[in-house]
Amino acid sequence: MTLRLSWLAQVRKFAIIDRVMQADCFDLLRAGKHRTMGTKLVRYNVQFVGRVQGVGFRYTTTQIARRYDVAGYVKNLSDGSVELVVEGATSEVHSFSDELNQDMKDYIQTVYQHEHPANGEFTKFELRFE
Repeated sequence: MTLRLSWLAQVRKFAIIDRVMQADCFDLLRAGKHRTMGTKLVRYNVQFVGRVQGVGFRYTTTQIARRYDVAGYVKNLSDGSVELVVEGATSEVHSFSDELNQDMKDYIQTVYQHEHPANGEFTKFELRFE
């Protein structure tokens, strides 16, 4: 026996589906994932060593991050280095990293960088304090 939904039941069913889809889309937009859907996401854990504290390194990093679809944080470490954790699409993270290294090259002596799969821990990029 085939069950036929009334016209009103069908409209309600599609209205519910539509609300769920809109909510999912808004969640993706808020998380900044709308531009990276379908691409490989990566996570870089980076430590910058050199004269990287007291020179605007974290501020510059945060400003550059705003131009890219990346999330994570930057913070000073007690040993005088700066820690950066960044996630995003591979191309976005590489472009962000290239610009940061270019802008701050006069202050960076050594970079320790490790690539990992992204885990979606972050929804924005922020400056953190130790």
